[in-house]
Amino acid sequence: MIFSMIKIIGIVFAGIILLTVLKQIKPEYAFLLRLALTVPAVTLLISLIDGVFNEMLGLDGLYSGYASYLKIAVKVLGICYLSQTGADICRDCGESALATQVELLGRIATVTVSVPIIKQLMEFSINLISK
Repeated sequence: MIFSMIKIIGIVFAGIILLTVLKQIKPEYAFLLRLALTVPAVTLLISLIDGVFNEMLGLDGLYSGYASYLKIAVKVLGICYLSQTGADICRDCGESALATQVELLGRIATVTVSVPIIKQLMEFSINLISK
């Protein structure tokens, strides 16, 4: 895993140097190169997340009462990663207003997915105060 990370980081660094030169010569192709550089990094990240997700599913058997919390946490992590990546790509293209909208969408989606946990926390607090 470490060696694959080192290879991908090397590819990305070489691509950044090429991207800097390409921006000056052909700016319209710089975006395509930027996307091509993201693919190996995202592929590695997906394989890492898959390993973490499998480990978390193993924990599900230990804490069977908290399986719903685990699923929500994984969804929130996925939403955060995707919205941040989308916003970063928008900023790289010079679209900061669109990046802000993508980030806002990610925040709203995170809150929406987290509503069951917020509801249970509020019910717990009310029960605790009423006793």
